[in-house]
Amino acid sequence: MLELLCFILAILAAPFKSRRRFGAENAVLRHQVIVLRRKVPGRVQLTNGDRWFLIQLHRLFPSFL
Repeated sequence: MLELLCFILAILAAPFKSRRRFGAENAVLRHQVIVLRRKVPGRVQLTNGDRWFLIQLHRLFPSFL
C-alpha cells in the first residue's frame, strides 16, 4: 500500500522536476540497460566504470540515488 502511495505521489510530482534531474534519471536508466545487455552468464556484475558513474551521479544528486 505504501509503495502505491509513493508511486502516485511520484507521478503527481513529475511535472515539477527540473530538467537536470530528468537528465540524471535518464542517464541512470540508460546505464542500467547497458549493464543488463552485457552477455555475461549468471548474475550481472558491475565494473569499476559502472560504480564510478553511479558515484558521480550521487555526488550531483544526493537525494536521487
